[in-house]
Amino acid sequence: MAISLVQNVLGSLSSGTTKTITISPNTGGNLLVVLSANFDNDDMVGQLNIVSVTDNQGNSYTSTGTAAVFFDSTTLNPGTTDIWYAQNTIGGVTSVIVTFDVAVTHYAELVVQEYSGIALVGALETGASFTTGATPGNNAGPMLTSASNGNLFLSVCNTGNHPVTGVTAPWTYDNSGTFGFAHYVEPVAGTEQALFTGTQPNQYCSSGVVFLKEPPTIILTLSDSVSFSDSTVKEDETTLTDSLFLSDMAGVGRGQSVSDSMAITDSFSLQSSSVVVVPTPTVETLVNQLVPAEVKTFFEIE
Repeated sequence: MAISLVQNVLGSLSSGTTKTITISPNTGGNLLVVLSANFDNDDMVGQLNIVSVTDNQGNSYTSTGTAAVFFDSTTLNPGTTDIWYAQNTIGGVTSVIVTFDVAVTHYAELVVQEYSGIALVGALETGASFTTGATPGNNAGPMLTSASNGNLFLSVCNTGNHPVTGVTAPWTYDNSGTFGFAHYVEPVAGTEQALFTGTQPNQYCSSGVVFLKEPPTIILTLSDSVSFSDSTVKEDETTLTDSLFLSDMAGVGRGQSVSDSMAITDSFSLQSSSVVVVPTPTVETLVNQLVPAEVKTFFEIE
């Protein structure tokens, strides 16, 4: 399944520590991502770091470890970026709640995105952050590298008081607010960087991540033939040695690794059916089984 952006919802906050963003009910199994870019007026109260993300369905959100902070060289006002995510989510999420370490006094911008086609486990491949020096730099996200094709690149760029207006191709711009948010599904493995456009170069800091696509589903067809290596049936021995043969119509051998490092290991257990053979009784057999020894002796039956 190819990666697809299902929804993209912007939320902003100018005061307080918590922001609830309302989204359309998500589909179970999809990825939910929260990207933030924040610019504050008071460097003495903190850096506006996200400390938790929750939702109304109890999904578990994790920081990507890409938080970045920049202090303006003149005002010393902090600017931050960060990315959190929940993989293989429970469906029906309508409220995403983001909590900061300190109260916002100026402006915080948040984007909640839902993506389909993302790996259900181990979704995060890599992440990076970038912070300029004392002077703001070009409007760009960090350099991101993926080892395989078809994966999702995300980037957020904090540009302080200078609005971002878009992003250069092949990235897609995901925001109608002040800061830069963008995504790109890369067709081939390699390195990418989001380059945002705006009123002037004023990058404070940026964060970026790569999420892995969902691995392909491989269906193996089993043949319905069972071969027994011992076809000799004895009256006093009914155990058969059995072997099950695998017919791999998908062209994948037993234990062979396939694309996306997905190894198929198969083991099969077959219970032997007990085979009871009852010989046709003879008169002598019946006499020996049914007539007591004393009776046979009296009548001289041999």
